[in-house]
Amino acid sequence: CIACKNGGMVMTQGLVIKNADGSVKLDTDSNITRTIGQITLQGDGEITSAGIGYPNNKLWYIILGNVSPVYKPSNDKYPILRIDDTGYRIFWKNQLGTKIRYGII
Repeated sequence: CIACKNGGMVMTQGLVIKNADGSVKLDTDSNITRTIGQITLQGDGEITSAGIGYPNNKLWYIILGNVSPVYKPSNDKYPILRIDDTGYRIFWKNQLGTKIRYGII
């Protein structure tokens, strides 16, 4: 979007997601994200913001590839990958090589 600042035009970058009522749900221009690393997930595990040295920051992730199947593999367990309700922990179970990039907000 283009905004006026100090009498000039400024092109901002980022992503803004709004609720149905028009209020801002997410604004990456005001909440700058930082990439911390990449990991290939195997089995069960977790990443916490405190464990990577940023105890006051919430986490994000994107899936890069090799996604574990969403159906039950032969061991009869569904794969799980999510951020917990607090936002300070990414955890996974029964993963078979899903690759993610993660970071902090």
